[in-house]
Amino acid sequence: MSKTDLECLEDVFVPEKSDERIQLTESTLLGDLMGLVTDELKALPDVWQKLPEHQQQEVIFRIKQRCMNAVAQAVRIMATGDRVSLLATVDTVTFKDGVKAVLKMPGNSPGRHDLADAEGETVMIVIPDTDAYMGGEEPEADPDQPAFDLDAEDIRQFTH
Repeated sequence: MSKTDLECLEDVFVPEKSDERIQLTESTLLGDLMGLVTDELKALPDVWQKLPEHQQQEVIFRIKQRCMNAVAQAVRIMATGDRVSLLATVDTVTFKDGVKAVLKMPGNSPGRHDLADAEGETVMIVIPDTDAYMGGEEPEADPDQPAFDLDAEDIRQFTH
């Protein structure tokens, strides 16, 4: 059974249950990122140069997944700050007499009571763009057999 878009986003964006946890994460973000990479390094069965290409690719994949999750969490933390935040799916948007948006979220969403209390009030909707932070050059595994670096002169020496 595949996850819905909302369930996939929840894995990354569900607000923490306590403000203390958000503050802790916010204040230790660099250490958290360094820790996840260090965990992978400690788990290596041998030094990087001795790992076969496929094992290097697996390590790079795990680090990428963990870093993407951490970056998405950081974006959420920075986007919401100390404010109440809710994760929702935009169901419909109607442009008539202004803009009307219908949002859907699970009934047990943290902050749902704050949303109910804000009925008729002005709220701020923040749309975090995690893709904007997912770029950069990705490391590549070292090939098991390096490519030959032959120029035309080298090839002539071996063919004549």
